[in-house]
Amino acid sequence: MPERDPYEVLGASRTAGPEDLHACYLERMHQVHPDLHSSDMDAAHERAVEVVAAYRLLSDPVARRRHDFRARFPFRQDGVLPGLKLLKGRSREEAERRFLEGMLRVREDELARAIEPFKAAVRLEPAFAAAAYNLGLAAALLGNGPYALDVLTEGLTNCPKDDGLKRLRQAVASTFMTA
Repeated sequence: MPERDPYEVLGASRTAGPEDLHACYLERMHQVHPDLHSSDMDAAHERAVEVVAAYRLLSDPVARRRHDFRARFPFRQDGVLPGLKLLKGRSREEAERRFLEGMLRVREDELARAIEPFKAAVRLEPAFAAAAYNLGLAAALLGNGPYALDVLTEGLTNCPKDDGLKRLRQAVASTFMTA
């Protein structure tokens, strides 16, 4: 089951500042705290844990920035290179296979382990825009903005018309490369 949006859990606005987040946290904890809702202690405990986790994420500026960035820029799923299947070479098929391996790691929330499969897909097929996009996104989310920019710049060299690569490169530069 996917995790709920931390802003929804706290009942907070996406633009809430630290004081507003804290007020939402206190209000929500009062609503769900197990000591105040003893009729179903297990459910109350689970809700309280969810509220604490949401507050921890959103009260950490770096974690919040990464969460918000990932929400705005989801991983691309379009891992099939254009062309007829019968005419695709082994490197294209292997690039698609490695892309799917990377996506499996993303779904398992193992971003660090997704880097190598995406990197292999780009190495096999430099014009594989979805692989370059996902490699750049994973690198940025892992805190390696300079590498992400390099990957996205190279991806744009090979796929100059890909608007997703352009938008992601601009967002990485403004989000992760500013002082």
